Amino acid sequence: MILAVLSFGLLTYQRSRRGSFFLIYIFLALLPVVFFTNHRFAHYWYIPFLGLSGLAALAAGRIIDWAQGEMSPKLAAIAGMALIAYVCQQQYFQLSASTHFERMAARDVSREYMGFVAGLRALGPLEQNATLYFESIPTDFDQDATRVTVGLVLNRNDLEVELVSECSPEAKYCLGFERSQLRLEMRGAPQLGETK
Repeated sequence: MILAVLSFGLLTYQRSRRGSFFLIYIFLALLPVVFFTNHRFAHYWYIPFLGLSGLAALAAGRIIDWAQGEMSPKLAAIAGMALIAYVCQQQYFQLSASTHFERMAARDVSREYMGFVAGLRALGPLEQNATLYFESIPTDFDQDATRVTVGLVLNRNDLEVELVSECSPEAKYCLGFERSQLRLEMRGAPQLGETK
């Protein structure tokens, strides 16, 4: 807050209307966000970030004005490109390091889901109005998510889905999902690949 007040005083002293506008914009845009219970989520910060971007643009303009008086235009352009490349590289490394575990977790979950979808596509023809009994399902799935996924992947809306701890002997289509692979036990009917 002290830095913001000092910055505002300096911008007012320099009669920088744009700078004052962007600084005031940050606080006005932050005001409604602060009262959200989940205000620390990154997707809320794009609104006040426009003010920071405006201040950065004004600072860059000042640096460009200074550089044009101190060095040749060609050298200033090369220095500017080198600085932008360095900043982009550092931003990439920082984001890459800070999101490493989230990206690895998302990759593992996406592989699991891809295995589930591939397993559903490989089931072959199923009876009309059949009920699929799942002993295990992918991470973060529930009965509704499983039913919707089965309907979308197989392009059918007549199939029912039940989650069970163990399939009963009467269950014709008993499925389990382990290690990103879907297994199917057809009871009272030949296994896939078998003939009657």
